[in-house]
Amino acid sequence: MTSPTKWPLGDQANAVILAVNATYIAVIIAFVAGADITSFFGKNWTEDGFCVGEKGTPWDSHLLSFYFNCFGTVVLVGLGYHSRNRPELQLVRDNVGMVFMHGLIHLMFWWASTNSDTLQNPFGISFPDFLPRTFFFVMTWAFFAVFLRSGTFRGPLINFQSPLYGFLSTMIVPAKLLFTFAYTILVLNGAYANYINKHKDKIFDRIVICFFGPPMIVSWLEPTLCDSVLIYSGGHFWFDFSTWLSPTLCYLYCINLPPRQYDEPQTSAFMRLRSAIEMGSPDANMSNEQKAQVANVSSKQKDK
Repeated sequence: MTSPTKWPLGDQANAVILAVNATYIAVIIAFVAGADITSFFGKNWTEDGFCVGEKGTPWDSHLLSFYFNCFGTVVLVGLGYHSRNRPELQLVRDNVGMVFMHGLIHLMFWWASTNSDTLQNPFGISFPDFLPRTFFFVMTWAFFAVFLRSGTFRGPLINFQSPLYGFLSTMIVPAKLLFTFAYTILVLNGAYANYINKHKDKIFDRIVICFFGPPMIVSWLEPTLCDSVLIYSGGHFWFDFSTWLSPTLCYLYCINLPPRQYDEPQTSAFMRLRSAIEMGSPDANMSNEQKAQVANVSSKQKDK
């Protein structure tokens, strides 16, 4: 008689993180519906949708987030290079682009907040001219595209999701609620990516806990401690710090574990394409476009 399959620790953690984040999102939905949550989430957070301190100075929380996300990008470039031969730590390399894009979004928020009297409206309404409206759409589209193409947040229908959320972020969702909106999208896609992950090993367990745990904790601390503590010590910066601390923790916690054993070699799409061109035959897993590219190169080589 075979023993029942054990529920992996990573899946347990994923379920807990999803439930905690669902509670957070439910509170925000209640707030949007008209509930008064200022006694719980605080006045400053409910006004801005972020805990923003030092407004009008170089230490504005949005600018601090931009500065430290740029620093975090450099850190992750180094860690990604050091773990380049560990496919299971691809999330470290994926987060280079995500952390930098996150910083650019905060730079966008800082610019918008200094050029508009209110964040109550969507950016596309507060800035109705073609150029700024297009800028906000492209930036938010790029933000979701970068995040949702990462294995960590890779959900279904990415090419549909990204422009849709870019449009909603620009024209429908009030700017003060964009953090919660984006966080909700990423939590749901992250939970989906974890659920379908085929490698439920110790590395998977540690990555789920280390990568998704810190932002979940800070997402609650930011609104609840904003008025009393965080607005005087960086504000939303601490959430952004958690987003690049998380892949750093994954690296530190997993780099000394034995490498994951795969059934097939984990080579990049570029390497598979190059190998196929050299061999003159396409890989079965390639897209039709890549197969056509291989056939075209092979034909030219034969003509020579």
